[in-house]
Amino acid sequence: MADRLASFFIQPNIIPMRYAIALAALLVGHFGIAQSSTLKPVTVKYMVRGYFYASSQGPAELNGFGGWGRSSNGSARFIPSAGAIGLQVLVDTSSVVPLDSLHEGRRVTVRNNGPDTIYFPAQDSRLYMKAQAKQGGVFRDIEYLPSSWCGNSYHTLFLAPGEQWQFVMPNYSGPLKTSLRLELAYRTTAERDDEKLLYSHPFPGSVHPKQFSEKKEYQPGGLMDPYND
Repeated sequence: MADRLASFFIQPNIIPMRYAIALAALLVGHFGIAQSSTLKPVTVKYMVRGYFYASSQGPAELNGFGGWGRSSNGSARFIPSAGAIGLQVLVDTSSVVPLDSLHEGRRVTVRNNGPDTIYFPAQDSRLYMKAQAKQGGVFRDIEYLPSSWCGNSYHTLFLAPGEQWQFVMPNYSGPLKTSLRLELAYRTTAERDDEKLLYSHPFPGSVHPKQFSEKKEYQPGGLMDPYND
């Protein structure tokens, strides 16, 4: 088979160019699928540290509320569906996407359908959003949000109407088959005492029981790292 394929490229005049292009596209598609199929689910035995980083790109009059931290994951415009209002947390369970070069992930979208701006507490551009899994009939955290000892870490992000963020979360795998969801803290005003919680739709998955309780040891990265966990 290898000799036959090689002959097509060594002697291009044997077949019309359109067939050669079609064959090349088929081979690229085949090897692309093979590469993506080598990704593996995320198998851990500890709570994962929060990772939903974002920045705000909304109207200039909102810049005073912060949101321009270290994250390059800026908000983007979208067209809300007819009749959609308010804030949504969506997890795409129809397919997997790369979390990194080795592991599977699920695409997550946080969108503001309007009509009002939504505000979000944040630490160093990290949203207060984490995954939960059901254990004994109750949803419990399998991820955690570290606490900074530096007051400058705390600020507010925002999504103007018709804006959204996109993320990728781990596609966890473990011996406990259960339901998962995401929990997101938000505010309808810029006031700090206005905090509310929103949950994504539950979706099927599996985790390791140790993800409910054990944390991996964290070592601060230096004097400028204000986190101990």
